[in-house]
Amino acid sequence: MDEALLTQARLVVLAPRWRWMVGMCVRPVRVDGTVEDTTGVIVGWIGEEMPVAWWPDLAQLRSHHPTTHLVPELASSATLGCLLTLARQGWGPSFHTHLDDWPGDEPAWLAHDGHRTPEFRGLTEAAALVAAIIGAPAN
Repeated sequence: MDEALLTQARLVVLAPRWRWMVGMCVRPVRVDGTVEDTTGVIVGWIGEEMPVAWWPDLAQLRSHHPTTHLVPELASSATLGCLLTLARQGWGPSFHTHLDDWPGDEPAWLAHDGHRTPEFRGLTEAAALVAAIIGAPAN
């Protein structure tokens, strides 16, 4: 995961609207803050707040403290679908993303509902959705 995605992953988990979702791909974070080069999938919870992830490389299930030992894998299409769901929970069902690549402009991903929400921009679709989740009104 590159540094820009890692920074966004660390920020989005602190947003009031953030929640871990089954199917979301995750990366483990070591005690020193570095991210391991393996990907797991959230498969359930212990209680209401402790996600359990399946780690195929290790062939094991592990539980994790959600904000200090995990980051979402923002390059995963499964995680992007979860990010879109979280953004829609904050901004409404018509919230969507699209690539804005007008000739002469720098391409950027836009996330908005087309009329009443702010427009969130990012160099990647994940970055636009992270900005939307961070900027969403609190519950």
